[in-house]
Amino acid sequence: MPDITLRPSQIYFLHDSIDCRFRDGTPLLKTFEELLYGEKSVSNIQIIAVFHWKGQWWIYAGHRRLFLYKRLEELGILAEITVRKVWKVNWEAVNKKMTTQNGGTSVEIRNDHNFDVKLRDVINKWRSSSKEDSTARRPSPHAAPVHHGINRLEWNRNRLEDAIQNPAPSNDEAVVENRKSTCPCTIL
Repeated sequence: MPDITLRPSQIYFLHDSIDCRFRDGTPLLKTFEELLYGEKSVSNIQIIAVFHWKGQWWIYAGHRRLFLYKRLEELGILAEITVRKVWKVNWEAVNKKMTTQNGGTSVEIRNDHNFDVKLRDVINKWRSSSKEDSTARRPSPHAAPVHHGINRLEWNRNRLEDAIQNPAPSNDEAVVENRKSTCPCTIL
């Protein structure tokens, strides 16, 4: 299954609702906050699987993760994610999952009637802390892409400084190092 890059807003939900916690019991809000404040990276979260059907991308696995990514995209934090394209779709499983009543545009949160209020509170707290903290800034939608929390210019400058301070490794070591440095997502 090859990996492709999509905006979260390009992907539709199969479900009409999702639980307020991940399978391991972690609350969605906790993970959302960690992503919002940069305590956790999208690259540390399991990749979601999608399939193409009737001209649209649909989530195959990872509805709760997609929900979080869509919120981050709306806030201008996340531009694109790397997703795994499913080639052989189990249509019987898709038909069982397909409960959406709104064409896959949104989901309801189960088991937490105040989830929307709590989510709004987390976002408002983040916005106000970003305004108060002179080092924290909300990125412009036109800002350069950011890789792992720093902008591309700073990332390149850091790599150049590192190359000056540390002599280049042998060719074999360089190939291995370059494979490790790929970023699975574009963050603004």
